[in-house]
Amino acid sequence: MTIPYYSQLLPILSDRSRLAATSWYRFANVPLRNHINELFSQPFGEPGSFLADPAFEAVFGWQAGDKRMSDLAGNLLQMRLSMLWTTRPEN
Repeated sequence: MTIPYYSQLLPILSDRSRLAATSWYRFANVPLRNHINELFSQPFGEPGSFLADPAFEAVFGWQAGDKRMSDLAGNLLQMRLSMLWTTRPEN
């Protein structure tokens, strides 16, 4: 059994991008609208294609640490950076 991963997502992204561009601008000129649709129908990243190759970014979960920025001063961080961070109103 083959797991498609992102391969099924690419046509959906292309179609949604095409719909967003053509519906947002509401091109009244039919040849222009047809040209835009043709650009979106070309493979990603090909010369003349409207869309570049898709890029996916891995996102990893994180867990809050028990150290504060001031605890890292002088060891991992420079004191000046730690002081800037700790003087911020939301911290």
